[in-house]
Amino acid sequence: GMQRAEVMIKGPGLGRDAALRAIRRSGILLNLYVT
Repeated sequence: GMQRAEVMIKGPGLGRDAALRAIRRSGILLNLYVT
């Protein structure tokens, strides 16, 4: 599967933190951009 992901986040989001936790748990390396 995917080993690396680029995630772009714009503004506050209700599901954002939960999604980020799920992604981290899955072991994917993140390049995270918060705008």
